[in-house]
Amino acid sequence: MRTAIVFLLFFSILPLALSQAWIAPLVYVGFSVMNPHKLTYGSALFFPFAQVAALVSLFMLVITKDRRALPNHALVYLIGALYLWMGVTSMTTINPEERVWTQWIEVSKTYLMITVLVLLVYERKSIQMYILVIVASIAFYGFKGGLFTILTGGSDRVWGAPGSVIEGNNEIGLGIVMIMPLLTYYYRSSKTLYGRLGIAFVFLLCSVAVLGTQSRGAAVALMAMTFFLATRSKHPFVATIGLILMGILAFSLMPDSWTDRMMTLRNHEADGSAMSRISTWQMILTMAGDRPIVGSGFALDHVGNYVKYHANFSPGDIPIAAHSIYFQALGEHGYVGLILYLAILASTWRTLGVLSKRFGAIEGEEWAGDLCRMVQIALVGFCSGGAFLGLMHWDVPLYLVTLCIILVRYARNFEVTDSVVAPSGDRIGMRYSRNSGYN
Repeated sequence: MRTAIVFLLFFSILPLALSQAWIAPLVYVGFSVMNPHKLTYGSALFFPFAQVAALVSLFMLVITKDRRALPNHALVYLIGALYLWMGVTSMTTINPEERVWTQWIEVSKTYLMITVLVLLVYERKSIQMYILVIVASIAFYGFKGGLFTILTGGSDRVWGAPGSVIEGNNEIGLGIVMIMPLLTYYYRSSKTLYGRLGIAFVFLLCSVAVLGTQSRGAAVALMAMTFFLATRSKHPFVATIGLILMGILAFSLMPDSWTDRMMTLRNHEADGSAMSRISTWQMILTMAGDRPIVGSGFALDHVGNYVKYHANFSPGDIPIAAHSIYFQALGEHGYVGLILYLAILASTWRTLGVLSKRFGAIEGEEWAGDLCRMVQIALVGFCSGGAFLGLMHWDVPLYLVTLCIILVRYARNFEVTDSVVAPSGDRIGMRYSRNSGYN
């Protein structure tokens, strides 16, 4: 039954791309993030859904006239520079070339598809559908995981799609945290009581699912995201108190095994997992001292790196991943790669802040301003939780950066027509109108 449902959905939606080119890349996003075929047991498990959607996307990109150019913006150049630099570090790698170039190809596919998304997604309808696909792809696991946690009393962990990037409890936990601000966006924009109640219910289950993953990194991300979400509400003090009380209630309902695991955050010296991460980070810093410009290239966890740079590595030990987007960037691509990666995150944050103010001043486009603020909070969750997870090349954060670039171009549909002047003569705002000549 699951196999039939996945095939039916795929082959009923994808043909619509022949009439609207932006549909195909959104199908790709859905299958690359959610991986619904990984939940089946039949032929769908091995069918290349994402690859087919990608090929259709490229075909539509070539034949359609319904596309836009890349905007002239710093983010576009930073992403291009990081991708080119990853090619340089792949050519200068000290790791097995087969592994390095295999990962470079996978990363290249993601960067190709985010380019296609920028070129084909530009109208309000396609932008909102883009957000919906990202949210629904992960909220599915939040909804299911929340119910599972409640029914099992939190005794078992919540996991993602088998064989996917979000299979692990840490990865799916962080993913759920990241889409919770976007659920808030939908809650605020919903015009019906039943719609808001439904979204609030999904949000609550997602919160429970994050706790159910028993992921310490996700818990840190949840606290950071919750704080920023409360401060961005209409009544920040009330919202903060309410969220704290909800958190205390949720924590009190979790089993002792969950509490014991979370308490290791206070005493990392007694936790083997935490200490192994710290020793790996020390190894990466040592490597960066030896290869500060280009790092080691992809496949950072190659045993040769540990033998050469890890002070306490013994024959028979198993290397572990970087478990941090920042140390991963440093170890794989040197300080140049780390600086470029941080610049992308910082530029995205700043750009979203500027866009939120601009959209807030445009009548009828307030939805985009609120969306920018919620994407900022989603990035807070990623940057805080990502400090403990090696997800530098995960496509979901890249999709949010891509959304920022799309909104930059969308904002250029409007031009300043007048200044709003106070009785004192001070300019206090701008009036905008649609620029029909921009494309």
